[in-house]
This record gives sequence, structure tokens and C-alpha cells, in this order.
Amino acid sequence: MRLGELLIQEGLLTSEQLEQGACRPEDAKNVSSFGRNLRRMKLLSKPDLKKTLAKHRKSIPLGELLGNLGLVSPGQIEEVLAQQQISKKRLGEILVEKGFLSDAVLVNTLSIQLEIPKIAPDPDLIDKSLLHGLSVPFLRKNEILPAFRHGDELTLIMADPLNQPAIWRRCSSVKCSPP
Repeated sequence: MRLGELLIQEGLLTSEQLEQGACRPEDAKNVSSFGRNLRRMKLLSKPDLKKTLAKHRKSIPLGELLGNLGLVSPGQIEEVLAQQQISKKRLGEILVEKGFLSDAVLVNTLSIQLEIPKIAPDPDLIDKSLLHGLSVPFLRKNEILPAFRHGDELTLIMADPLNQPAIWRRCSSVKCSPP
């Protein structure tokens, strides 16, 4: 769901206000985010925007979330989306390659959006018994490391937490069930 729809759903904007905030001709050349436009026009307060973003961050596409946080411009998102159609790379990867975002900012935003904590692996965190029988080349290739198990729950440390095939290949060897 797009931010405007969420703001209407939350009762913070009417359809008319959303249209007004999205369609002003002078905003077409303005690189500020949609959320900042609405705040500037006094259609939405900063606390209301933050609250909505926090509540619905998982349902807002990454590009829109980055834009509404003021981390990239709409023009940068458009450029990257066009390149993504050709390259089939992930949006964040292209943003970093083009220098529009740093790796750290991308990781922090994804951590917030996906509600997955960002950690630096510490050897003391790793239950070494989970490594027995695993393929080291597989772990290196997929940048995945089983950290610890609590009952039926296995915690993985991964460079790419969206790499579902790697998760399921690892889980199949330790009898995990889907989330």
C-alpha cells in the first residue's frame, strides 16, 4: 500500500488533501519527498508522518520508505527503478552502486522495514554444534551462519535476510518450519 493510501486509512488525510499534496505543479520540480511536501503544506504533522511510517513500514515499498524518510529524492528513485527494469538488480543495490545511499543507510533502513535486528557477528554468539555437517562453501556463498537454537527456533546471521532459498536449504537440514 502506498503512503497516501495509508494516510487516508489512518484518517490523517482526505482524498482531496492527498490529491492537493501530490499534484501541485511547483512540486513537480521539487526533489523533496512526498511526506515532506505534505508537512510543508501543513496537511500533515511530522509526528503523524513518523507514527504512520513506523506503524506501516513493512507495507511501504523500500523506495517510497527511503523517499519519505528524506534519504533519496523522487528523481533518484525514478532513475533507479528504470535501471532496475533492465538490470533486474535489487533497488537497494542500485541505489548504493549509484552513490545515492551508503551501505550502512540501506542496511539500517532495511533493518527497520523488515524488523530484523542488525548485528555484527560475534564468535561467542555462535553455537558451534550447529555447524557440524554443513557445507562451508554453501555458508560462504550465501553469507549465512546459524547462530543459535532455542527450542524449535533457529536464529541465522545473514548478509541477505531476504535470501529465502538459502534459508530453506539450511532449515531443511535442521528440520525448521516456515515462519
